[in-house]
Amino acid sequence: MTNSDIYSPYKDYNYPTLELLHHYEESPTGSDDFVSIEDVIKSEEFQHCSMELPLALGKTETGKVYITDLAKMPHLLIASSGYHGLQTAYKTIITSLLYKKRPDQLKLVLIDTAWVHFSDYNKIGRHFITSISGNADKPVVFDANNALRTLKSVATLMEERYGLLRTSSTCNIVEYNDMIVNGQLNPGDGYSYMPYVVLIINEIADLVFTFGMEIEMLLSCIAQMGRAVGIHVIIGTQRTSNRCISGIIKANFTSRIAFRVNTPLESKLVIDSPRAANLKTDGSMLLLHDNRLIRLQCAYIDMPEVDRINDFIASQPAQDMPMVLPELNSRYDTCPKDNVDPLYNDIVDFVLEQQPCTCSMIQREFCIGYNRARRAISQIGHKAEQGDRKAILAMKNLKSKG
Repeated sequence: MTNSDIYSPYKDYNYPTLELLHHYEESPTGSDDFVSIEDVIKSEEFQHCSMELPLALGKTETGKVYITDLAKMPHLLIASSGYHGLQTAYKTIITSLLYKKRPDQLKLVLIDTAWVHFSDYNKIGRHFITSISGNADKPVVFDANNALRTLKSVATLMEERYGLLRTSSTCNIVEYNDMIVNGQLNPGDGYSYMPYVVLIINEIADLVFTFGMEIEMLLSCIAQMGRAVGIHVIIGTQRTSNRCISGIIKANFTSRIAFRVNTPLESKLVIDSPRAANLKTDGSMLLLHDNRLIRLQCAYIDMPEVDRINDFIASQPAQDMPMVLPELNSRYDTCPKDNVDPLYNDIVDFVLEQQPCTCSMIQREFCIGYNRARRAISQIGHKAEQGDRKAILAMKNLKSKG
């Protein structure tokens, strides 16, 4: 049994061809260091690489094509001041993946609350882009509330995939999919092939400023646990400040790209080096990966190329609708009925086990934001006032923190 046998809607799928890419006789930017996406995609290194999720980022200072595996990174932060290369980086990364992965092997989750970068990818929604329920017509997420719901759906998908790994006695997505392809797992028992999921968020600062710690904790959960089940995250921002690139974000996104930033201090915040403040604005970038700093020239792709690639993919056989992310489970539901948090009983049990317990401990354990954790503590206090014995004992643990 092959992958094509499992996914009949895509068995006649054709990869995008090199003819869809534009050949530049000279640099459109006037830079001697210009690198076109065609030069990178048609290179022997890219054509014959065996990486799970290859990213053809560009070329090194010596002119060598640089390709890295997102599956091993396993997540990526991209930062710049203004849009000095940020938009091109997104499109280069997505193009790399589209040239190497079929729709049954890869699904994209695209979030862009700035309405700037990803609208052109709606046309390949039936092939590559997931959606939340009720958003199937325009799978790219532009609304902030839908973005939060989408992140929680991705976290729910992650938990569901971990359940499949447990019941199939496998450790990661590669082992699990090998068993599916070899016919060792029965689809009748609920097993199905897992495509990789790449979540790309443009301007993470918008979500952090809107939802605060809740977004950071969700991203932290997904980043810490997503790799084993094939979920990888790429976030970008042009607001290089401590508030949106916090310690939590940096701890979970150890691979980072910096384009030109305004000051050495901002550069240190992103890549732990002041060098990004001296970069040109022609696509020059610094990649921090495996504790090494690599100078690269980002491969350039223009909008006509993106449109041609998307039109070509849209013309291929596909399912009738995008892959729909699962409904939220109670762990991530922030709309509790009767004003009682769905996690109330779990939180009370957790508080009873801790001596003492703090609000931040509840946040980390349940991957929820500060406001929701405080509301849960308030609910425990209200129950204690009503004489609930468990709530009274829990409040003693909470009060003992001082």
